Amino acid sequence: MKAEQKRLVQLILLVAVVLGIGTLVWWSELRQSRVVDERAEVVLPTPSCNPRGIFCLARGKPWSLSLEIDRDASYLSPFSVRVKLFGFTRGEVQSVRVRFSMAGMYMGENRVVLTPVAGGSEWTGSAVLPVCLTGRRDWLATVVVEGEERVVSADFPFTIDAS
Repeated sequence: MKAEQKRLVQLILLVAVVLGIGTLVWWSELRQSRVVDERAEVVLPTPSCNPRGIFCLARGKPWSLSLEIDRDASYLSPFSVRVKLFGFTRGEVQSVRVRFSMAGMYMGENRVVLTPVAGGSEWTGSAVLPVCLTGRRDWLATVVVEGEERVVSADFPFTIDAS
């Protein structure tokens, strides 16, 4: 009986140690995830235009932004992406990026960091979209403008040519 009690005590200690380590790991990750981004987040209304070949404007007050995607954009081929900013002060914008996604379908992480031209009011870059195996061609381009005090974003739905 003493050998069984000894094994039971060892098992209980092992479970306690595993639970203790698990709790420490969980607590550490929880504390790290509570780092809050203090910047204000501004989401502009989604425009009804398609940014293929024209600048499509997402209006807000005081900030607005427009997106243009090459008219000839197709899968697996690089195409240009341009963003124009309105209402931002010089030096206020730290970065501009475009994130491409598809509603209800995970297409991988596809983010393009744009580079400034024309004094920082226009940003450009190049993107490549993967082929959706289901044949879908509807995409969402989310433009994200980051500054020290705020993050301004807008969604632009569009379709892409199959080839």
